[in-house]
Amino acid sequence: GDNPMAVLYQHLEGNKQPPRSRNPLITPMLEATILKAMALDPNDPAHLWGSFGPREPGTSGVIAPGFMVAESTDMGRNWVPRKDGLPDKASKKLLLDESGSSRRLLAAVSDSGVYASSDGARSWSSSSTGLAHGDVRDLVAHPSIPGTYWCVLAGRGSSAGIVYRSDDRGASWQRVSSESL
Repeated sequence: GDNPMAVLYQHLEGNKQPPRSRNPLITPMLEATILKAMALDPNDPAHLWGSFGPREPGTSGVIAPGFMVAESTDMGRNWVPRKDGLPDKASKKLLLDESGSSRRLLAAVSDSGVYASSDGARSWSSSSTGLAHGDVRDLVAHPSIPGTYWCVLAGRGSSAGIVYRSDDRGASWQRVSSESL
C-alpha cells in the first residue's frame, strides 16, 4: 500500500479524502497528528528526527498525544519519542549540527526558546542564554560557517523581530539587530 507518511502529507496538503480511507495502516491517532519540523542525517538517509503535535482542535474526532520530538532510523516507518527535558509545546524548527566533536540537535520550542540535545535527542536542555524571551519564530544555520546560527524573536514589545546570533553551536545568543524588524 501507500507509505503512511506520504498519504498523511497528501491529506494535510488539501486532499479531502481521509488518509485512513486509502491506507488502513494509518490509525485515527496518526491522522490527528501533524509533522511540524524535520531534521535529516546527511550521513544516513534512513535516519531522521521529526517534531509532531496535535492538529488544530476540532479538526478530527480524535485527541492526539501531546507535542514531541521523535527519531526514526528506518526512513520514517517507525518513530521513537525523544522528549525528555522538552516542554510539552511545539518544536517549530529542528537543526542538526555536526560542526563540533559531537552531534548536536537544536529545537526552537514555542514560547520556550531554543533547546539542545547532544545525545541524539534522548535528552534535552534549554539553550536560550542571552535571548530576551522564548518566543523564537525562526532558527537557521549559517550556510558556510559551521556551528553558527541565527534566530528571530517575535511578539513582546521592544524585543519583537530582534535577530540573535550564536557562534558556539547554539549554547548562547547575542543580539545582532539594534531595532525591531
